[in-house]
Amino acid sequence: MFNRGGKNAIFCNCRLRMVMKYTTRTENPGRLFYGCPNYEYGIDCNFFCWVNVGKEPVCVTPISQKNLHEFNWKMTNLESDVKTLKMMTMVTFLKVENIF
Repeated sequence: MFNRGGKNAIFCNCRLRMVMKYTTRTENPGRLFYGCPNYEYGIDCNFFCWVNVGKEPVCVTPISQKNLHEFNWKMTNLESDVKTLKMMTMVTFLKVENIF
């Protein structure tokens, strides 16, 4: 979910080079992360990456409500398709069994 361009460049969903910051929250005090530069303006894409020294960054993109509803709708339809295919397989099997 992230693109590397150059040695240490990481780009967010706004297609901007992310800036390195450190957290002041009590859960992870002083921990480094890359954040969307638009964060300070309140129009960021909420994309961020934890900095793990010596490892690839761990990047997170929040799922919007719209995407979550779309995902749930697709999952429900796929589950329904699976049930239908299972029933069709059983019917076909029973028909073949009756032939022999």
